[in-house]
Amino acid sequence: MMQRVFLPLLTGLVTGLVTALAFLTRLAPGRERTEEELAASVPLYPAVGGILGLLLTAPFFFGLAAGHAWVQAWLFLAASLYLTRGLHWDGLADLIDAWGGAADSERFWEILKDSRMGAFGGIGLFLGLAGQLILLQTAFSRSDWGLLIWAPLLGRAMILPLAAFSDVHPRSSLGRLIRPGASGKAALLSLLLAVLAGLLLAGPATALRGLGMATLVVLVLNRLAARHGGLNGDFLGSAVVCAELAALLSGVL
Repeated sequence: MMQRVFLPLLTGLVTGLVTALAFLTRLAPGRERTEEELAASVPLYPAVGGILGLLLTAPFFFGLAAGHAWVQAWLFLAASLYLTRGLHWDGLADLIDAWGGAADSERFWEILKDSRMGAFGGIGLFLGLAGQLILLQTAFSRSDWGLLIWAPLLGRAMILPLAAFSDVHPRSSLGRLIRPGASGKAALLSLLLAVLAGLLLAGPATALRGLGMATLVVLVLNRLAARHGGLNGDFLGSAVVCAELAALLSGVL
């Protein structure tokens, strides 16, 4: 009886985790998946962030480039960009371009959908990458391993509340795929997991500061989406990057 109950549950969790890993990272083989499979994997995004954080941090915990915090920070950032295909940073650059150069919603979406990067996007990308590199160096100089693991987890966890409590723009294909899996219940569980992981890995003060700043990011993005008729995948990618920065900054503060 227990086997009949738990085996399908375990199989579903493994399938969902592999789907989420393949969608957000290079850590699982990619293949065609149904919309239902993609939606079912969304609640496991925080777990993907935790796995990514563990894999990125482990080599340095065991001594890679020990004593050279800037080198460790650069390698960590480069590995993160490779494993995630730069997916979220691309979204951040697109969104900042649209936010900086748009006077109305029609122009906003025209810029957002343009594959070319403009001046605002370049500035935003530079500030984000430079900021993350500096914050990573600070974390490595303090051997703050828990913070390094928690930052990617918090980033992926914040996808769910943003998607759950925002409308999806009609022109967004990615937002339409993710939104069905980001229920209010899943969003709250994601936030709870982020809090518990932060308390365990980074400590109460850092966890609360980081979650507070990441929540502010989500509120700003939610308001921007409401102003322009809904969100798309670029909003969700921006939430990941900014929440990671919030987690790392909370450790410095």
